[in-house]
Amino acid sequence: AYYGITNGTGDGSTYSPNDEVSRAEMAVFIARAAEAAGVDLGSGGGGFTDIDDVWSEAQDVINQLAAKGMIPAGGAFRPDDAITRSEMATFLFGLLLEASPVVSLADNMNLNRPCSAVGETCEIRLGEGASATPVNDWFPDARDSEPLDADKHISAMWELGVTGGAEALPPGPGRPHVLVNLTTRSFIDGDGDPATAKTPSPQATVVQPVPLSFNADGQATFSVSGLVDGAPNSKEDKYDIDVSILHFPPSDALGPYPLAYNYHPQGTVNRGEMAAFITRALAHTSVRPAGVTAQYDDHEDRVVVSVRDDDFQPVSNAVVDVFFTDTPGVDLAFRGDGSCGEVEELEGTYSCEIDKTDNITGGTGDSSLSLTTPDLDAVNGTTVWVWTGDDEDKVDVGETELYRLDIPGGISEPATLISVTNGHGGSKAHLGSSVLFTLQLRDKYGRATTGRYKNDLTFVAGNMAALAEATAGTAVFNVLSGNGDGAVNSGRFTGVFSTEDSLVGDTAVAAAANVGIRVGPNPSYVAADLRGAATRVTVTVVDQYGDPLPNREVRLRTARTTPASQVVDHDNDPNTPALIPIANDAHLAVDRSGSYTFGYERRGIGTAQTDTLTANVEPWDHDGDEAAADADGETGPLTPADASNSVQWASMAENELANDAAKQILRIDTDTNTIFVGTVTGDSATGYAITADSVEVVRYDSNDRFNIVRPAPAGESAAGYAQFERNLFNLAGFELAWDIAGTGSRDVNEFTLVIPAEIDPVIYW
Repeated sequence: AYYGITNGTGDGSTYSPNDEVSRAEMAVFIARAAEAAGVDLGSGGGGFTDIDDVWSEAQDVINQLAAKGMIPAGGAFRPDDAITRSEMATFLFGLLLEASPVVSLADNMNLNRPCSAVGETCEIRLGEGASATPVNDWFPDARDSEPLDADKHISAMWELGVTGGAEALPPGPGRPHVLVNLTTRSFIDGDGDPATAKTPSPQATVVQPVPLSFNADGQATFSVSGLVDGAPNSKEDKYDIDVSILHFPPSDALGPYPLAYNYHPQGTVNRGEMAAFITRALAHTSVRPAGVTAQYDDHEDRVVVSVRDDDFQPVSNAVVDVFFTDTPGVDLAFRGDGSCGEVEELEGTYSCEIDKTDNITGGTGDSSLSLTTPDLDAVNGTTVWVWTGDDEDKVDVGETELYRLDIPGGISEPATLISVTNGHGGSKAHLGSSVLFTLQLRDKYGRATTGRYKNDLTFVAGNMAALAEATAGTAVFNVLSGNGDGAVNSGRFTGVFSTEDSLVGDTAVAAAANVGIRVGPNPSYVAADLRGAATRVTVTVVDQYGDPLPNREVRLRTARTTPASQVVDHDNDPNTPALIPIANDAHLAVDRSGSYTFGYERRGIGTAQTDTLTANVEPWDHDGDEAAADADGETGPLTPADASNSVQWASMAENELANDAAKQILRIDTDTNTIFVGTVTGDSATGYAITADSVEVVRYDSNDRFNIVRPAPAGESAAGYAQFERNLFNLAGFELAWDIAGTGSRDVNEFTLVIPAEIDPVIYW
């Protein structure tokens, strides 16, 4: 109504939002929208045979739209029929092809030559200039039932956010985003060595690939189960299983992705829906209200500010200032005198002031400003204010005309990763049990995301090492132990479902391999001053199935070089490192969960140090015969291998660390305003390592000063407390520099966050 596209119903005092829209009415609405967007419809005939009885405006625009190529021409128009969702998409596509710079047609053989009409040799491209990309998505029910052009129009309108899906896909097969392929092999393996396993029986079998689609939380799950026990009286390994998780990017051979919703192309459109569709379509044109307005473009991660005169015409060279805050904090955005309070400037030198560094609208009357995900409160939402004025004007809430844009929570970066995890803790699984896998879409910062995802997704196994692709487009994961911690993710892995006993073997060494010991410092980073610090360390004993071994007795020691007064050589062996006893070097019994938690204190250090913790299990006679070894090959007293982990004692950061010497962020705790940093070596191909004795800790508060160094050409800029926290990430490349004035609450320290140009999303410290 504001743009004159609709005049309401009856005497104009009602709108009738639930009434269906006829094809003739839709033509009128599209024509009025096109005129508002500056499209010259011209004149001409459409060659329709059944529009003589409709009102004159409808006759004129139907012929104009057809002559312009915005709707199909010729034959019967069916003006009184209710327009379908498929037809509505075609009408909207015709509007945007004429009125929007982000919609174009290109010849498939020569993308630099535009097409004059939609056809099999043409493709729809979305975006401007060199960044334009072909439409990749499709709805299964639209592809199955609609002509080629209509199917393309529907897909284009969905990718632009003009339309949505109608309902969730029913269960069943479809072209999947991800395939899980299981290969199983049965074998009899009495000695634990696959190389000497007996002839497979039955022969290798392939379980049919399972198609998966991600749900609204960006997750997909599947279970892997052991097959039927073919030799129930034989306590021997039964099946090994390879799991291949395949992500297929669009290609000529495989085609684009289906969407996770049906479209209902033959469903009808009411007047309320029509208004929403046209309004969303106009957002991709130059049509804007008079004055200053803004919209958030989540596809490009930017705020687009528009300035129009009273006739809705673009105003160029208007200086615009943009500032924002988290939506829950809007009550603190302005002070009682009308000036800005706790807000952050998006671009420009002076917050809430027009200055020569602010953006200027171009010939289209628009100005685009980057508002990337780290600036957004993805949970609670972000509120943005935009305004224009003269140089050195400052915001006064009572006087300044501000446009407020509320960006809802849930906005996230496109997913560029799929993380694969499982909850199984052993190297084998009991035959008849199941192992549950979870696939999670993640953005480039490693955070779980429910948003759209890019076509060049890579895989991350759990949360540690890079994965070498076995074949193009295929990532392989260990079915049982490839869930991250310590897993070597390269090559092909085998997981085993077995019926063997928990602890078996013909030598003590073989039996020891069936016992797992885990050492888990909690937390792994501890801030320590001159008085020292304390933490807790949990030792867990499990068998090869991941089941706890209760009542076992464990001991914990730590290797350390300083202070010398605490170093004790317990075994008097010059060839073994000296170990520091924990809990008086006693063996203590684990609980029913197989765990015992040690208190671990470090006294009087003051400098960064790395302690390596080593745990072992007291030997025990697991088969109860009090013999070292039996003639039948069963083991006697069992001494499992040691297990180790490390704890990083972090020194308190002091003085100044320049930007060019900034340290890698290792761990962040925004609840306690604590950041651990250290020196990191390596890369995603070779793996990363924290340099020993390099970890420092800093503490910040809202009284401090903050800067952010972004990749060129953005450079360094001041930031607010909340903006600094939103940009903090403990990923490879995010670094911190500082200038510490003191540790008191009134001391003003300065922190500089250095954001890398390229994000390496493989490592989550």
